[in-house]
Amino acid sequence: MNSYSAYGLSISSEIELPELQTADGGKEIQIRLENDGYQASLHIDEQPYWRINRKEAVLSFGGVGTFHILEGREIAVMPASNANPSVIRQYIIGTVMAILLYQRGYLVLHASSVLIGVSAIVLVGIPGSGKSSIAAAMSTLGYDVITDDVAVIDTNTDPPSLFSGHHQIRLRSETAEVLGYDLDEEYSPPDIYGKYCYQISNHLPQVPVPLAQIYSISEGTKVVIKPLSSQSAVIDLVLHSIPTRWSLPEEEQHFTQCVNIAKRIPLFSLERGSKVSELPELAKLIVNNYYSLTTSPPLPR
Repeated sequence: MNSYSAYGLSISSEIELPELQTADGGKEIQIRLENDGYQASLHIDEQPYWRINRKEAVLSFGGVGTFHILEGREIAVMPASNANPSVIRQYIIGTVMAILLYQRGYLVLHASSVLIGVSAIVLVGIPGSGKSSIAAAMSTLGYDVITDDVAVIDTNTDPPSLFSGHHQIRLRSETAEVLGYDLDEEYSPPDIYGKYCYQISNHLPQVPVPLAQIYSISEGTKVVIKPLSSQSAVIDLVLHSIPTRWSLPEEEQHFTQCVNIAKRIPLFSLERGSKVSELPELAKLIVNNYYSLTTSPPLPR
């Protein structure tokens, strides 16, 4: 049995997950392999297939496999016979963990996040908007990427806090090349957005990190950062969170969490161009914006 930690949880897994940080124990989350008989009991009649709620979720994808997520504690995995093991791992540490954490009551955003000093900034946006690319560009300045594609926020702390994730980032090969990532380190086939997975040597805080700012990314003709109104901030948070992404019914808990964040955390609209070559300067602009609104001095880089 393998033991890991991610998103503030200890994990015991029958599947090796080298993207996660190794740890002793693993009592909070159990990941196990199951057989065809177990899958038949889930009554899946088509693929892709999913049903998701706070207690139980079933996801099934052709050529990948089926995942059964129970009450934020258990994940049963039934790989397809022709499934690539690295693809199975990507589903577990990404989509499946995001839904498990949603079941545990957290606000889960489709976002990447970066550690600046002792605080975190979060980058939200539609697929392909540049969340991972901007986070990777910030890492070249010395700031650790602490989550990629999944940002898990505890809205009950003061200030709201964010859990760190894993040692991986997904990038298109041209982005990785511009930012100096070693192309030999890619170790999985590209996803539907043409991104590869890269192992990164990032520091993952063992405790939740205070959330400082959120940036909502959109495409424009020039780079512009401007504050979002509370109403626009709530809309953006709802749009980029788990329930909306999976077309789940609206619920009071989720909406309340988004309102809570919008009231307490500065949200900014970040318009950017599409040129990969602009990423380093864009990363510096975000860092400067962060420090212009905090009393903490910039760390030497």
